[in-house]
Amino acid sequence: PSACRAPPPAAFTPPAAAQSLSAFVVDEGADTVLRYDDFTAAPEEVISSTDAGNPARIALDPVNGYFYWTDVGSGSDGRILRARRSGAAVDAVLTGLDNPAGLAVDPENGKLYWTDSQANTISRSDLDGSNAETLISASSDVHAPVDIQVDLQNDRIYWANGGDEGSSNGSLGRAALDGTGAELILTARANPIGVALDVNGGKVYWAERGAGEVLRADLDGSNEETIASGTFPLGLSLDLVDDKVYWTVYQ
Repeated sequence: PSACRAPPPAAFTPPAAAQSLSAFVVDEGADTVLRYDDFTAAPEEVISSTDAGNPARIALDPVNGYFYWTDVGSGSDGRILRARRSGAAVDAVLTGLDNPAGLAVDPENGKLYWTDSQANTISRSDLDGSNAETLISASSDVHAPVDIQVDLQNDRIYWANGGDEGSSNGSLGRAALDGTGAELILTARANPIGVALDVNGGKVYWAERGAGEVLRADLDGSNEETIASGTFPLGLSLDLVDDKVYWTVYQ
């Protein structure tokens, strides 16, 4: 999907869980959250600008029926919010954050992970925002982290470091779920802005805004290949049921 004010990545509920493919998208320009139940029809606005704040990223919890999003705010009033699939029961589970960017849900262990691109940290909490803890901070492995995903099969988190604007010092990193063993698996990247995992296929996907490309590699960063170019990607998600990659494009 694309938009004139392109949103960061769409999040998808698998058909097996939802009986039909749905995509939730945040629209930064309109400060809303949209749901596509059919890509041939207009989306439904499920969160209005009144409740969304300044939304940046979105993640689904299909097990408990919620979706979560980051509100970057301004200064130190960033938040992470959640709502039911219908948009009901909006709740701010975390407040007072610097610049929350990417987030990922681990419903199996009841955890929420997020990156803060201003504080240069990776953190986690319980799904209701309690028991928050910083996993990685003040490290060369985090440099403006903008997105994060969870690999529950191998007990790891993966994240994209956006780096400095207009430079090629972005990177992709990974660590254990508790933040230990952090390492960079890809370096010298041109502003990576989204990351997605196909763990069964052994692949990590990412979008590079600076290069205008969507790429993938093995989970350790080897065997890199470009799968799309000539776009201005702002994020991506995978539909592993139908074997498709989706990304948002600035136009």
